[in-house]
Amino acid sequence: MGLWSTRSGISVNYSYSSSPTFAAEPWSVHTGRSRSSSSSSSRVSVFIFDKRKFENYLQKYGVIQSRSSSADRQLISDAYDIIRTQVNNLAKLKHPMLLGLVAPLEEHSKSFMFVTEYVSGCLSSIYQGSDSDQDLFNTESQDIIIQRGILQISHGLDFIHNTASSVHLDLNPRTVFVNEHSDWKIFGLGHLFKLAAGTNTAEYFMPQYDRVPPFMQLNLNYTAPEIVFENTVSPRSDYFSLGALVYFLYYGRNLFNCDNSTSNYRDEYSRFERKLSQMSWESIFSKLPDKVRATIPRLMSRDLYARYEDINEFIASEFFEDPLIKTLVFLDDLPTKSTEEKTVFLNGLADLLPKFPAQLLQRKFLTALLQLLDQSSSSNDINSECLSQNLHIIIQIGRSLSVYFQ
Repeated sequence: MGLWSTRSGISVNYSYSSSPTFAAEPWSVHTGRSRSSSSSSSRVSVFIFDKRKFENYLQKYGVIQSRSSSADRQLISDAYDIIRTQVNNLAKLKHPMLLGLVAPLEEHSKSFMFVTEYVSGCLSSIYQGSDSDQDLFNTESQDIIIQRGILQISHGLDFIHNTASSVHLDLNPRTVFVNEHSDWKIFGLGHLFKLAAGTNTAEYFMPQYDRVPPFMQLNLNYTAPEIVFENTVSPRSDYFSLGALVYFLYYGRNLFNCDNSTSNYRDEYSRFERKLSQMSWESIFSKLPDKVRATIPRLMSRDLYARYEDINEFIASEFFEDPLIKTLVFLDDLPTKSTEEKTVFLNGLADLLPKFPAQLLQRKFLTALLQLLDQSSSSNDINSECLSQNLHIIIQIGRSLSVYFQ
């Protein structure tokens, strides 16, 4: 792929592909590398928004008549404010389950751009089969991938709700990204709503535009009914979005198809309620594993107060009481564990490895265990049992991967 550049700090410090790796509306996402390092760890993602393409779209479809009238300039200004808010919120909010910002937003006459940790796709692009991560969801072990991803999103929402005192409002397959370690990261913070101190509900009026690109308004396919019907927002509104996302993950399609129209949303939601009255949650969500299906009414009930009171109640549900999930959680915390805890973990890991998909072994386990090997080898107090068991596990993973990738 060819490389291109503009006169900007990002282009000075990073080279990136001329064609995007994938698209996550409104951004084209390019694979890049730091010019100051040749190691694989220098790989990043460069997000680019083309102003000219956006404004031409508005004019082509009659959203604006020209770029000179005050009304048209205001609409363009509103769009660019959402772009700025998306990235500025990412700079303010730091959490392992939010997309990691590497270089802040740069604004140029023809574009916006910023740099993040490397991501291989968003859930939407992965399910459409436009990138290499598609295989993650086409294996017998896909449930553990999805289960872990939902847990990571939930931890991200816990931070947004309980630390940042905010509501995401736009959780959907285009706003969840997958990084090179198969971790799921939340983005799409352009509509983030800050709650007043000591409150957990607020009045909220959705921005209304006609025929604009989707990023300018909430994705109604994943929007909670109280936002549309009662102009009310709460952290529990994000639980509804999470439930709709869970449906997408197991069915590969949207639960609602509103075409960004509130009137269509009313029709779609009425049909959904009629279906619920005639069938049941279990029937509508029949493809979901039993333990997550049992949580759906507490995520998506029409009654705001019948949903979970806090996202941590969902995190504590039986759905996540799985030895494989607990293994992955421990692996994430491995650097903080004592040598004794690491040794016990490694001793029990060998029997569990065959239950994990190859991509997870390669991207998550191998990376973490090689880091542990480096840490153990350079320590002044080398624990031979921990070091030996770690080497044994690394060799075991290597053998399984060599068979898988033949």
